[in-house]
Amino acid sequence: MKKIIFVSIVLIIVLACVAFAEQGIVIKSPRTGNAINQIGSDRVNNTPIKVVDTDIELDEKKETKTQEEVTETQTKVSWSNASKWAVEELNKAKEMEIIPSIFEGEDLTTNITRREFAHVAVKLWEKLSGQTMAAGPADPFTDTHDPEVLKAYNLEITKGTSDTTFSPDDLITREQMATMMTRAISKAGIDTSVDLENVERFADDSAFGKWYVDSIYFMSQKGIIKGIGDNKFGNSGNASKEAALLIAVRSVEAF
Repeated sequence: MKKIIFVSIVLIIVLACVAFAEQGIVIKSPRTGNAINQIGSDRVNNTPIKVVDTDIELDEKKETKTQEEVTETQTKVSWSNASKWAVEELNKAKEMEIIPSIFEGEDLTTNITRREFAHVAVKLWEKLSGQTMAAGPADPFTDTHDPEVLKAYNLEITKGTSDTTFSPDDLITREQMATMMTRAISKAGIDTSVDLENVERFADDSAFGKWYVDSIYFMSQKGIIKGIGDNKFGNSGNASKEAALLIAVRSVEAF
């Protein structure tokens, strides 16, 4: 008799749970008193009734949030190859978190493009200014819509190769690199003026583009970008990714 009564009570409880679930009635956890959420695929009379204690669900949400926060803070980039002479400075760049994510897993001995250098210049500006920059609003280029290029453009760190082109895959020249870095430093609120009357001129000075002269001598005077030997700057030459990052490190250390 007792067994029949017990089974009847259990059956009534189950039927009540089903009815409450169908009507959206909240059932409390007998362990904690908190609401029980209805999830899963178990069914009674074709009604899903599998339940999970909200205490457990909240813990799961908390764990997920923690994992997302860790992901957001993991901004240190690693590379696949670099010259031995560059490793010490590259490790500094890594600790400074100024290596752009575009270089993740890259061979840093290869030459850097205009697009890639724009990423470096924006990272430098962010480090020196302590700010971040949105990609918009101006988007004048037809050959790239890279957010970091647009940040550099809107910060007036870089300009296009024409009114509508940026030439993102072209290798950047040393004089372009000096100019973009100088602008990034200037836009961070640092004085980048230089007295051209009192600088030691490079032997290839006459080959410099007139737009680049001040920046070349500013970076040279600060010891950030040096010559290539024989008192020449090598303005039209290119640079490797690792050399660009070393320049960024020197800029941070200088200011």
